[in-house]
Amino acid sequence: MTQQIQSKVQGKIDVNELISESSQFHANISQNVVLTTEDKLELCLLKHQETLKAKSDWKTPVSILATLVTVLITAEFKSFLGFSADVWKSVVVLSCFITAYLSIKTLYKFYKVKDSGDLKKVISEIKKSNVT
Repeated sequence: MTQQIQSKVQGKIDVNELISESSQFHANISQNVVLTTEDKLELCLLKHQETLKAKSDWKTPVSILATLVTVLITAEFKSFLGFSADVWKSVVVLSCFITAYLSIKTLYKFYKVKDSGDLKKVISEIKKSNVT
């Protein structure tokens, strides 16, 4: 205590000592360690990446399809750049069919993986002894 008084009198404060005297420390450092090989980890993460990609791939074709359907319903096609109105309408209709196909394809993939890709599932997959 006299050392503390002397340090205060001299203008020096030992911060470490003050903190340790007035604070309580609690340790929560238990850890789970996972040992795996690089190739197994890479396979699992690639599978997870494909799942995440499938969960977001549907947005673009569905948005384009919605835009094309709106154009088809509301537009009055006219001749432009030497092409007749029927040609432009045919281009939009063909584009609708193509994006409808892509939309169905990507929505099907999304439906197949909608419940997977959770981080806890990925960690449990990494913990497994054999990743396929």
